[in-house]
Amino acid sequence: MELSVKLLRDTSEILIEHVDSGSIRVFNNLSDALDYIKRVLEEELRRKQEECQRQEESLEELSSRTWYIRFPLTRLFSALRFLYEKKIRDVKRGLEEYCKAAGLSKSNIRAIVPTFVSLGLQEGNKLTEKGNLVAKYLSEGKLEQAADVLFECAASNSLLREILQELWSTDMNSVSEVVKSVLARHGYSRHDEVNYTSEFVKFLLRHSCRCRCYVVCNIVRRYLREKRRAYINSIPKECLPDVTYELLSYLLETRPYILQSVLDPAGLRIDQIQILRESDKILVIGRHSEHVVQILPRVLITRDILYASALRQELDKLRGELLQRARNNRTSYLITMLILVNDIYTRLKLYLEHLIRDQSFSTKIIDLP
Repeated sequence: MELSVKLLRDTSEILIEHVDSGSIRVFNNLSDALDYIKRVLEEELRRKQEECQRQEESLEELSSRTWYIRFPLTRLFSALRFLYEKKIRDVKRGLEEYCKAAGLSKSNIRAIVPTFVSLGLQEGNKLTEKGNLVAKYLSEGKLEQAADVLFECAASNSLLREILQELWSTDMNSVSEVVKSVLARHGYSRHDEVNYTSEFVKFLLRHSCRCRCYVVCNIVRRYLREKRRAYINSIPKECLPDVTYELLSYLLETRPYILQSVLDPAGLRIDQIQILRESDKILVIGRHSEHVVQILPRVLITRDILYASALRQELDKLRGELLQRARNNRTSYLITMLILVNDIYTRLKLYLEHLIRDQSFSTKIIDLP
């Protein structure tokens, strides 16, 4: 933007011309002219700042979508351990020493560094905080902790996050199919890219509890809300609260009358409750009631559509454990038994049973979605 300011001697008027557009503004006094110039410059500065911000966001998005892997996972981990154990801060020099010690060509550095950068493990010529943490955990043999940090890194990369969100099965055999499909959509077609990316995702699923919970919850969410296919052959115990919270939120939004009928014996109204997460507990609390309903999440996985006998055994065992606790008249227990009937795909059912003191009320079994 360019402004031209002229003072007309005959009339004492001030002309301000926008050179780019040719538009002219006329002012009778200097104060008004200066105010106008100030407003124009402030508007131009704001526009430039917004443009810079959009460019930064675009670069950040491009960076987060960048993915490069053409080196086996075991070698990548070995390189990280080497850097940590040798206490080498200069990544390039450290990788040169690693390649020499491992009998590899130094040209492999060109395949290692882009993967570190894509995962946010390296910035400039140094490992990031997360890079050092992963290297430390790998060196100490703590695969679960290393995998949890790497899951955070993968979730920050939008392409890897898209792969994790597209997984429809907890079976490792389906991973390569999803990886190949997502990578192809973004122009990645090399055989080694598909293989090594699949290897990385499988590592996360095997060793990161946080990754497994994220994937299982996402599969359940898409099954419920998008009617997507699903196959779930296991739900880790630590993931059950997250999955159950997802199920209850879904029922509250789409079938509130079912929850209302189950909670009626406790005198709780569906429009006056809150579903709360407290650590590993899920509680239903009424806004105007002292009564608390504690959710007891459980899962039954079966290949038999005639699952009644197996369900009865699980419930009898659980009821026996609850008899003493359920006598507290201010707390009741809602058993939420997620039933996974597995064939080619998984069908979800939900069994609800409300225990108040030592009695059972309002049992329901629901086909989902």
